[in-house]
Amino acid sequence: MERRFLVAGVDIGSGQVCCAIGSCDCDSRKSEILGVAKVACEEIESGSIDTIPRSADTIKMALKTALESAEKKSDVQGVVIQSVIVAVRGSKIQFHNLHGKSINNNSELEIGEDHIKTALEDAEYKIKIEQNHDILQKIPSRYIIDGQRKKYPVGLFGRDIEVSLSAVTIPNSDNRNMQKAMQQAMQQASFLYSDNKYVYGYWSVSDVILTKEEKDLSCLLVDIGGSTIGLVNYVDGTIKNSDEIPDGSDKISRDIQKYFKISAETARKIKEEHGAAFVSSDLKDAEFSFVAANGKTFKRTRFELIDNVIRPKVDIILQEIANVIETKKYGDSFLTGGIVLTGGGSKLNSIVEAFEAAFKCSVRLGYLSASPTLDAPHDVMADMSYTTAIGAVAGYFCDNSISDCRYVPNSGRLAASDIIASFFKKIKELF
Repeated sequence: MERRFLVAGVDIGSGQVCCAIGSCDCDSRKSEILGVAKVACEEIESGSIDTIPRSADTIKMALKTALESAEKKSDVQGVVIQSVIVAVRGSKIQFHNLHGKSINNNSELEIGEDHIKTALEDAEYKIKIEQNHDILQKIPSRYIIDGQRKKYPVGLFGRDIEVSLSAVTIPNSDNRNMQKAMQQAMQQASFLYSDNKYVYGYWSVSDVILTKEEKDLSCLLVDIGGSTIGLVNYVDGTIKNSDEIPDGSDKISRDIQKYFKISAETARKIKEEHGAAFVSSDLKDAEFSFVAANGKTFKRTRFELIDNVIRPKVDIILQEIANVIETKKYGDSFLTGGIVLTGGGSKLNSIVEAFEAAFKCSVRLGYLSASPTLDAPHDVMADMSYTTAIGAVAGYFCDNSISDCRYVPNSGRLAASDIIASFFKKIKELF
């Protein structure tokens, strides 16, 4: 019997909420994206909730619109949403890379889940959480048994067990505001759903865009959003660094708006349709037209003028990324696997060439593509604004073991399912 259910991925971004509804097949472990939606919201800035009622309304609208889109394409009416996975980001989120150890004193005994759990707890104990921060997500990224790297050591023999743990923490106020907005949105929408889970958005993106080869070679993911730029640095297949820069492509739009004295919407269209990281000399004298501030008159300008506005801003972004790479000691290992660009800001013309010139390495755009574990309409995969929400859905299929499961409850409290499982485990032990 086919076992399918729905999973919703919600990306709380900069000035908008993006949602993807996926049908997940438990047997093939494949996610099929059935519906998507994005709704603008001025009350959400850099992933932080400014006004809960309006933010909740936006989230509800994005979820309902995506679900309605899914219902048109597939018979999913009345189907329970198994999980709503919320992808979170923000410049105040902090990254931690830690190491833990445990020992298997019985050489005749296989390494068990309890040994791994002890090593993970040892690593987690070392997280220096600021007083006003919560743990958002934890990922066991590397296991070493008696000096040898292993994919997952449960069932193997060995004595010395080491684990690397990547974790992100989020300001407590942002965490609580996010959860409250989500709870209100789900209540207002009257959805049948199981639970909400919170993940770090840039990790969700890297899971569906980066190839295993790129991660193993070492690479850098750059997600250029509206008001934040996310960096995820992989070295030898595991996350070494993860940072956010409080800057983004929205500032380019604002600079265009001020320079030409036009509406914000017209400025955005100019950036997307005519903007470029740099303009070749043979195009600088070419012209294009745009709508003036009155919304009626058309004006014409040369590409050279728009280049004078955009190029300095792109140069600042490139320098900010270079500064983080230097100060956080990323090293130059990512040059091997190259840089992968995603996010709305990466749609700017010539952005790949600008990064290639700045960092002297291979650079590509991180478009989604169909795979044995993910499928979606071509136009949806080509729209990078949905990548994070789709990544959240696709990441649902993680093993429930602590080896690969990335969706750790962000509050530090046990989820209801964990409490029930713990209860039956204790009953079993009694008998």
